[in-house]
Amino acid sequence: MQRTIRIAAALMMILSSVALAQDGTYGSTLSPNTRLNFAVPDAPAFTILNYAPSVIIRPTSVKEIALMVSDFVNGGGVLPRAFAAEFSPAMLVGGRSLTIRQYGAHPFWYRARISLASRTFNDNTGRVLASLGLRFTFTDEADPRTNESFIRNLSTRALRINRAIASRVQREKPTVSGRIPDEDDADVGALEQEVERLRAVQREELWNANIAEFAAAVRYGSTDSLARNAAVNKYQAWVAGSFRVEQWGQFIFNATGSLERSASFKMDSTAVAMNARFYFGSNDMKVFGEGQITALEKSPALYLFNVGGELNAISSFWLEFSAGFEKHGSDPALIRTSFNIRWSLPETFIPGLP
Repeated sequence: MQRTIRIAAALMMILSSVALAQDGTYGSTLSPNTRLNFAVPDAPAFTILNYAPSVIIRPTSVKEIALMVSDFVNGGGVLPRAFAAEFSPAMLVGGRSLTIRQYGAHPFWYRARISLASRTFNDNTGRVLASLGLRFTFTDEADPRTNESFIRNLSTRALRINRAIASRVQREKPTVSGRIPDEDDADVGALEQEVERLRAVQREELWNANIAEFAAAVRYGSTDSLARNAAVNKYQAWVAGSFRVEQWGQFIFNATGSLERSASFKMDSTAVAMNARFYFGSNDMKVFGEGQITALEKSPALYLFNVGGELNAISSFWLEFSAGFEKHGSDPALIRTSFNIRWSLPETFIPGLP
């Protein structure tokens, strides 16, 4: 049965540090197998597209790759018009052979991420926006790859599962189906549940951990869908921090500045914004309130009050929605809404396995 082969292959790789419990080689643990399903945040390249009223960048632990889609109003349909991807070049290059020792030697570079995004407009002009972003993490208390206690506990359970499978292989001759006897299957299943409980505890304890980041992005604009004559029309940079509030809350603060092409086609429109958001809930489900003030050059300040929620709908898919009021000078307040879908690699995904 395919399940037997998959379990055996996965857990022989899971924390190649089965050796950990045998010879104390902590650093041989494989980084991909310590993955935790934390929320997928907006990427800098995504945020600079202005698909949503908020300009916040939410700090989070690095993921090998993450995808995002938003702006679902398109000619009366529901196809998204904004797309983005964020990835860690160093972690992708390291692949499934990347060890904790290698990661721990240069965490700053493994946590560095590049993001790419694009947005189209349904206004008969064929306008297209494209963007490139960078994100650097200075401190990350949620990173499972630097959490020695979590890795050692996970390794111990992986070793027990491997021993259970090895014991079965020694007792039973291989069959065409590869079926594990019921009693062995139950033992392995119980150990797998222990691994999942361990991961669940880490997710709930660290989803709101302290993280500090810097990000920057550049946006290009084109007047046609083929991106001919594309030119830079905006630069933006962020300093972002997330702060733990007990077990149930997280406070996020951003300071950001931007330089944008104005109506006169000159890069002379500046803006400075401060944003604060508070999350209340748990890793898989939370609500938030947000306030933002933006100082615009030669224009009244822009204010935003937003409320919303975030849900881990299934596996590694996340949904985020928000609604709020935006006020610009003496203009009437506008209702602003946003909805997006995000995805990252599942916790149990192991590169190279079918």
